[in-house]
Amino acid sequence: MNNVKHVIFMLGSYEPNSSPNGNCCKKIIQKLVSFGYLVDCIANRNPGLPKVEKIDGVTIHRIPLIPSYKYREKITASKNSFNKLFYKVLLTFSYLLEKILFLPFYPSNSPLYVRSFARMADSILIGCEKETIVCVNMPPDTILAGIALKKKHPSLKLVTYLLDPFLPNKSNPFASFAYHHKKKSLAELDIVTKSDLVIPQLEQRGYFDNLYPRFLQNIHYLGVPLLENNIDSKYRIRSSDRIFVFAGSISESYRNPSFIIKAFDYCKKSKLLMYISNDYGWLKPFLSELKTHNVEINGKIDRTKLFDIYKSADGFVNIGNIFTSYAPSKIIEYIGYGRMIISSFRVQNDSSIAYMNKYPYGLSLDERKLSYEEAAQLIDNFHPDIVSPQLQFSYLSELFRANTVDAFIDLCF
Repeated sequence: MNNVKHVIFMLGSYEPNSSPNGNCCKKIIQKLVSFGYLVDCIANRNPGLPKVEKIDGVTIHRIPLIPSYKYREKITASKNSFNKLFYKVLLTFSYLLEKILFLPFYPSNSPLYVRSFARMADSILIGCEKETIVCVNMPPDTILAGIALKKKHPSLKLVTYLLDPFLPNKSNPFASFAYHHKKKSLAELDIVTKSDLVIPQLEQRGYFDNLYPRFLQNIHYLGVPLLENNIDSKYRIRSSDRIFVFAGSISESYRNPSFIIKAFDYCKKSKLLMYISNDYGWLKPFLSELKTHNVEINGKIDRTKLFDIYKSADGFVNIGNIFTSYAPSKIIEYIGYGRMIISSFRVQNDSSIAYMNKYPYGLSLDERKLSYEEAAQLIDNFHPDIVSPQLQFSYLSELFRANTVDAFIDLCF
């Protein structure tokens, strides 16, 4: 067994119901399996799924939800006020008990959750000299579990993969450097000093460098993995009645679609289909003011049905984010399809701009400088000098090398 190359991934959700981060890691995991690595994956246990399962050569170990998480779900699902109060009491009690028993050993917001990941990983270590733990954020509990394992097994190679960034201005105390220094918590410091390799996203370039200059050799920046999504090589772009699709979450404060909706309302050749995955009640008064039927708003849709809609779309729409440290994962998802992308932004350093400047089939709309009519005209006239309706993935991989599975594997293994 000493010659076996063993890798354990710890992340929130994995097959068959993967989170976005799980989908990003899936291609990495599959490639490692094809290279002959022994790969285990530790994730949350979803209802109806077995504790241990093997899918595509990967052994998936699922940990049960801890009591406090279960009670939160009960509170959300309960319609009776007495039941809500009952579960809130249980939640408070379980949370306090969890902190008292486990916080000294696993310093986090959910120490029992961290313990579950760490104990599961510890139980499947095979004791060889070539073992690697890859801890994926989110959730941050996986990273703290990895640190605990590294302290117990110093020979392990610990890779901290920050697919979701740590943001100094985020309210989550685990993500706040200022909080850690104020409270003298060493969680973030441990990430840099205990990990053999820390991989933040390109959008955070310089953040860790500036805080931890003595550990630069441990820190390497990569982009969110680009996934191959080419879906119909026979498709041809239309010159009129073109359909652009947006699918994802929105926010009134940091990802507001009002500008792009209004711009499409003025279009003469283009329409927008939106599939919004979260509550958008605040947007409805604005929608009532639209003059045309160019914009269709829908709720969350099954991924399989959405994929069918993507097949007939001329392109996609991205809505800019005011947090410049966020990785533009939606842009990167769309790039994988190789079709036209329209992206609006309202802050100067929007993280999507750099990608759009490189992407041949991209159109950026500056909300600060364009009127709705001007943006609509740009959208209607947007027909890039297209050699083929879809860009080939091999070309995209060369263009965005830091966003490839190969870049991650070359760096870590």
